[in-house]
Amino acid sequence: MAIAVHRLVQNRFILLTSILAVCAWIIAFAGAVSIQTLYGAWWIVIYEAFIVTFSLLLFMTNSMAQYRLSFLTFLAASIPLLTIQADYVIQYTKPSVPRDGANAYAAGYIILVCVQYLWVIVFGSDPNSYFGMFGQIQEDQLPTDQHIPADHTMYMSNEKHLDDNAPIADKRIVMPPFPTATPASVVPTENTTFSPPPPQQPPHSEYLPPAVEYYEKVEALHAYKANEEDPNELSFEKGEVLEVVDRKGNWWQARKSNGALGIIPSNYFAPPSASSSSAGSN
Repeated sequence: MAIAVHRLVQNRFILLTSILAVCAWIIAFAGAVSIQTLYGAWWIVIYEAFIVTFSLLLFMTNSMAQYRLSFLTFLAASIPLLTIQADYVIQYTKPSVPRDGANAYAAGYIILVCVQYLWVIVFGSDPNSYFGMFGQIQEDQLPTDQHIPADHTMYMSNEKHLDDNAPIADKRIVMPPFPTATPASVVPTENTTFSPPPPQQPPHSEYLPPAVEYYEKVEALHAYKANEEDPNELSFEKGEVLEVVDRKGNWWQARKSNGALGIIPSNYFAPPSASSSSAGSN
């Protein structure tokens, strides 16, 4: 997320504590330069500068939620160091050390300790709690008068995202999907016997004609006229022999003697009789 200084102004608590932290570090740094002899404690000054800079970056990028635990860990190590340093400078400063510099050094650290305690209370609390609400920064919003072009809106509405649970299109030719309606039933006439209704096709499925071979032959027990709304179905006459891939499921993938491909209802077919097999082989 981009750095934006205006995020500091949105929250008065963050603005006030950030100003206090920066001023406190400047005071402590000026006192340390005046004292000159910190006996190896300069690294604490650098560490506090890192914490102040890190906190400002989190506030201006509004990424405290992502790095809250890291921020609190740095504060947990910083508060004891500041307390020990301030106490040591106040009690054990030698007469030769400038008193004004020592007082500024200790005062800067005391202000930093107070600010960091407030940060621990606010950012260590749940964001929805009373204290946690003090550290919330509103997300940036687009201006209400900003106009989005119509073609850009259409592009965004037609854009396909990776998180859409849509199947990847097959490179083979995809025939139209099965209709969800029940296939048309066969009306018996005087010259035909009653035939059972075909099984209902599974909804939301697609028929893909893969490169397969038709090993088995079946014989039609009844005549069937394909549903006009479904181009995948095949029409056939009673006694007609068709070739199928296998005899599994309610609808079989079949091929007629004229080369037409499609699907047929399984309850209309049975293994071919001997006369039909010999006729088909001829």
